[in-house]
Amino acid sequence: MSDADAGEEAAGASTLDGLALAGLIGGELARHTRVMNRELQELHARKLLSRDQVRALRHAIADAHIVAIRAQQIARLGNGRVRQSHERLSLEQVVRNIAQERERWLKAQHVLVDLHLSDIEVIVDPGLLVSLVETALDWAASQGSKIQLWLEMRNWPEHAVLTFKIAAPILLAEEEATAPNSADDPFENNVAWCLLLQLARAMGVPVDRFHVPGQFVMQLEFPRTVRKLEGLTAIEVDVGPGAAPNSDWETGSRPLAGHRALLICDDPAVKEVVLRVCKGAGMQVDCSPTMKQAVRSCELELPNIILVDERLRDEKFDELRLDIQRHDVNFPFIEIADENNVFEVSSWVGDALSRLSRDTLSHQLVPIMAMELAKVI
Repeated sequence: MSDADAGEEAAGASTLDGLALAGLIGGELARHTRVMNRELQELHARKLLSRDQVRALRHAIADAHIVAIRAQQIARLGNGRVRQSHERLSLEQVVRNIAQERERWLKAQHVLVDLHLSDIEVIVDPGLLVSLVETALDWAASQGSKIQLWLEMRNWPEHAVLTFKIAAPILLAEEEATAPNSADDPFENNVAWCLLLQLARAMGVPVDRFHVPGQFVMQLEFPRTVRKLEGLTAIEVDVGPGAAPNSDWETGSRPLAGHRALLICDDPAVKEVVLRVCKGAGMQVDCSPTMKQAVRSCELELPNIILVDERLRDEKFDELRLDIQRHDVNFPFIEIADENNVFEVSSWVGDALSRLSRDTLSHQLVPIMAMELAKVI
């Protein structure tokens, strides 16, 4: 083993030890806080402490308990022990709900929060999203007493960005006036910040923070943002004047003609619709009722696009997709969803798939395939 390899192995072991240590500390601390809380109740019942002393100790024990929980969460996230279920959620509503739920706590901390939220949806794990926003708000509250929370859509790439603008403490503002070129990091790297980084890493959400005069700024960027399309302005699908979406197109006006699709599905009704629509678009379709047959089909000849019924999407499909994307990162996949009224175009790089519901296949399958195939260079 080379010195470099040995160094990497030692670094990996050190990281694992650190994560394990965080979990052990969290567990130990949780047990101690339970004991402290029990003893505090006994002292309070015997009236040996003043009301202010009881309140102060309760706050301190509650804070210690939160630290214990966060340490255990950091260990679990760092070891990859989290299974995620990706759902389409209103980020605006999640942030607003959490701010309302934390209103009393924020007031007790003398923290004011001003919300400026746009209506944006993202595709993430619900539990992790709630934990991420809660932890981000907690960390922001630990940095200053006035927070502006902005949710906006970035123009390019079209990602939702959640921004925390925190008024810097007066002391720091005075220091800036006397030492404007100071390179010291003014941020507090507490347990909340460490948990925030682990949550963001697990979700694939980039985190950035920086300091401008009089303000701390933290930003969370959500690559899996739902684009709300009004019409098909990004890619025009020419079906000819007055033609219906399902009508047979004339040769030369069918942008999908000559492409070959693979449909992974065992539902006869879905198969019938896809075959009819693709035939009208001039496409050839191969059908595989199982993942095993789909993998074999791709080994023989790779199609131009793959459609998969979400009922058949499993680990073998994910392995097939990863294998294909090693050679072509933009290779198009579309998931056929059970739920109604779904039309989601993947506008990001990552593990997201464009999704289309069964009830909209007749009208929306050709447009969404055209969009996906247009990404292939």
